Amino acid sequence: MNKIFHYIKKLPFIKEDNALAQLIRTYIVGGVNLLIGLLFNYIFQFFIFNNIEIPLRTYLTNIGSFSFGVIISYFLSRKIIFKLSSKKGNFKEFISFLVTNLINLILPLLIWYVIDRYKPSIQENEYLSHIHGKNLIMRHDKHSFATKSIEMSKFGKEIGNLERILLFSYYAQGHELGYNKLKQKLWPFTSCFLTKDPEILTGLIFLIDGCFNGNDYVSKGTKRLMNTHIFCKTKLNKQLINEKNFWKELVELLKQYKDYNNHLKKVLT
Repeated sequence: MNKIFHYIKKLPFIKEDNALAQLIRTYIVGGVNLLIGLLFNYIFQFFIFNNIEIPLRTYLTNIGSFSFGVIISYFLSRKIIFKLSSKKGNFKEFISFLVTNLINLILPLLIWYVIDRYKPSIQENEYLSHIHGKNLIMRHDKHSFATKSIEMSKFGKEIGNLERILLFSYYAQGHELGYNKLKQKLWPFTSCFLTKDPEILTGLIFLIDGCFNGNDYVSKGTKRLMNTHIFCKTKLNKQLINEKNFWKELVELLKQYKDYNNHLKKVLT
């Protein structure tokens, strides 16, 4: 390791102190500052200010990242670019350095302000659409041990998929994001159940599948799909309001809950 550092110190752009060497060292320090800035952005955005609503969180993240980054950049610039002692700088010099670097703060804030003013949807409506759990294994050899169960549940699963088309599509029609944005948010998984004409689509699929699956499929499917259709037309919105209120109350209770022994955290994770 010492040999590597000794070799680096002997490189022309490190050892020499001419304009070209300073320029190269400036680019190197700039790259380091970029990585440090990204690290601070990540920390502020997803850890320190993660409970603050956007766009305020974005502004605070930029300010926090700049505040720490400019201090580190000042000492790196003295030590590496200009080969000055990092301990002999003065406050007046730092203020001058700070003023010249304010463009790195003002420009991002200005850009985000314009985005928030004219295109706020870019940083609005953050949703968790899907999650993967480690150590969760899905078996793909079910036919080797559950052939009978699969055959018995085949019709129920196919009818269930048609019910999902009706339920998800009606839910999307009344969602605050709007149909198109919601379908984009749920891509590529749940969005396949969303359509603007759910009755036509489910009717066509049910008609085609019924021709192949026979009377048992048609008799079971007709009853289930009719009940689901009636529910979507008459009860879905009321059910949605009740469930929203429930989740709001649950979140408020969780905010007040003091998990001193991490029991709740252990259950959730």
